[in-house]
Amino acid sequence: MVHPVVRNPVRSKGLPEGTRVKFQFGPYSREGTIVEDRGHLGGGGRRLYGIQFEMEGERYIELSPDEFTVITDASPTVGGGTPA
Repeated sequence: MVHPVVRNPVRSKGLPEGTRVKFQFGPYSREGTIVEDRGHLGGGGRRLYGIQFEMEGERYIELSPDEFTVITDASPTVGGGTPA
């Protein structure tokens, strides 16, 4: 049986690059920016996003939408995180 996402070549549009998101990274809540839509590469056809964030230098992580929250008030922030 083929997963429905694989069968249907027309996929829903994801979040645009530059979208600010908040996610859990260890014991800290971090903010980052979506820099890449990796497509439906995750387990079960989940969409993955490349997210860039600051933590002792620039870092990159790939997360699915259920692992982050879109920041609606996207005021620019630099680095830092707050304990969860």
